[in-house]
Amino acid sequence: MKKPRRPEDILTDEVRVSPIARAEGVLMMRNNSAQGVRVGSDHPELFGLGEGSADLILCVRGRFVGLELKVKKGKQREKQEDWERKVQMLSLIHI
Repeated sequence: MKKPRRPEDILTDEVRVSPIARAEGVLMMRNNSAQGVRVGSDHPELFGLGEGSADLILCVRGRFVGLELKVKKGKQREKQEDWERKVQMLSLIHI
């Protein structure tokens, strides 16, 4: 039986096919952050931009934008808040 999709995953897919994703000068990428072990290795590896990083990474006319998507009841985790602060310290955009 197929597992039901999380509301945030549905929202992410909706944003990825929205008009802004196809706008001129916009590059949008899904950021899947996780930890796993490669076949034949005993050492865990991190994937994506790291724990707490934004769900979607955009380049909008040369500007970095990190987009963290939350449904109505969603709340940022501490690691996500830390990542947002680091991005903003670099004068980049995090929404």
